[in-house]
Amino acid sequence: MKPFLVAMLLSALVGGSQANDCGTPPDVENANYTVSGYTVGNWTYYTCDNGHILYGRNRIPCTKNGWNKPSLFCQKIECDHPLPISNGRVTVGEEWTYGAEAIYSCAKGYTLTGQETIYCTDTGTWSHPPPNCTANNCGTPPDMENATYTVSDDTIGKWAFYSCDKGKIHPDPAPHSGRLVAQ
Repeated sequence: MKPFLVAMLLSALVGGSQANDCGTPPDVENANYTVSGYTVGNWTYYTCDNGHILYGRNRIPCTKNGWNKPSLFCQKIECDHPLPISNGRVTVGEEWTYGAEAIYSCAKGYTLTGQETIYCTDTGTWSHPPPNCTANNCGTPPDMENATYTVSDDTIGKWAFYSCDKGKIHPDPAPHSGRLVAQ
């Protein structure tokens, strides 16, 4: 063989083996990868971080020109807006994405039943259903001398109606019936 031809053949072999090494695969934000190998014909496989969902192809090949450009992205998982509750409120941040929290509280006179804080999970749902706000029980209205009462309900915001007993005069010159608000 002629020396020139041997040199060309060696150069092609050495250069070809270097060109077949794709090196480190490209990074994708919010993703990790595994590599089957770093030479032509091998693949890099991407998986999204917890709380993210993959859009596009999850793999790229190593070609004679290096790693193909990834055609994928990992988007943070979103939950629907947390549900409102009666006689209370929900406080949330600007986003309702994976890891976000919704904090519930009740209006004065109500007690929270259920989880006060819920979290957006990696499945795109809230960790718990919204809690309830239950009206506090006010108990029995106070007795008044020479009067009777009727109660619509014994929870906050309801009324107890008092009436003077027949033939009894109320010490206050105001009308002889009234109401007391449960608070």
